[in-house]
Amino acid sequence: MLVQAGALVRAREVYRQEWTGLTEPRVVLGALECLEELGWIRPEALRAPDGGRPTVRFHLNPRLRALLPPSRTRGQLLGVTPVT
Repeated sequence: MLVQAGALVRAREVYRQEWTGLTEPRVVLGALECLEELGWIRPEALRAPDGGRPTVRFHLNPRLRALLPPSRTRGQLLGVTPVT
């Protein structure tokens, strides 16, 4: 998953891209769990203002910056708008 280091990512952003092997939410969640165990991401549950289900966003390890081309932005790599 190529995104800007330090950015926040939601599972939905990944499976909506329909990348090979990452088109179903359960598969993406399994992959994110694996990345968490390896220390590449850290989940953060954010409460919904209306009391609904919390949204889980994943913080990416800043060490990923060394792996990314310097001229690419998160939006260019994922094809989505930034999470705020």
